[in-house]
Amino acid sequence: MRSFDWDEYQQLARVLADPGVILRASDTARQRAAVSRSYYAAFCLARSYLRTRNGQSYSGPDAHQQVRTDFNRRPERAAQDIARMLRTVQVERNHADYDDNYNVSANLATVFNRVEQILTLLKTLP
Repeated sequence: MRSFDWDEYQQLARVLADPGVILRASDTARQRAAVSRSYYAAFCLARSYLRTRNGQSYSGPDAHQQVRTDFNRRPERAAQDIARMLRTVQVERNHADYDDNYNVSANLATVFNRVEQILTLLKTLP
């Protein structure tokens, strides 16, 4: 079985957020799903990066915090930036998934921007 390409979640997020794509869901529902998928693209790619470097599994309820902690422990500034941005995007993802009054349209572009920055920074790390 081939390993899943987590970049596809970011691609899916862009499609979900595109109002020109016809889906039977409200713009708000699509944008909320896009925020969630975008976060998981960044998180899973960051987790995969660390797994290949240190062999840890990063599973369970503390996986998100542990990934950020391990990036913060790395000496590269890019790794520390990844940890910070992962936390920022996770907060937005939590709002999108759980907050009834979250203004997703005001935050969608920022989430996409941060995730793109994370994906770019991951490629710069050794």
